[in-house]
Amino acid sequence: MEKSLNSSLMVVTPRLPFATWAGSLESREDVPEVGAVSEDGTAYLVPQVREVEDEDRILDQLHQRVFENELSVIVKDSALWPPQRNLDTFLEWFDVFFHPAIFDLSEGTPKAE
Repeated sequence: MEKSLNSSLMVVTPRLPFATWAGSLESREDVPEVGAVSEDGTAYLVPQVREVEDEDRILDQLHQRVFENELSVIVKDSALWPPQRNLDTFLEWFDVFFHPAIFDLSEGTPKAE
């Protein structure tokens, strides 16, 4: 039997405002091309989601960290990040999907990098 994790997965996918912001920085040497931004999004391991209210709570608690992580993939200099990084802006810039059930099919213990 596979190991079920007591966590959920939150997938964050960039929307047009994020791509527009990233595109505005493309002339800088330290910024990757917008095409390098994954259209598949980024998966985050988050506390377990059992109800819709859990999703709201997790977004409220973690949106700033996730937002800043996504921005830092494009440019590390936070002075170039948009000043508005609240939950409303986050939801305008990213689609968010939660997957409540996660099964660990890997062998051994995952290692943080």
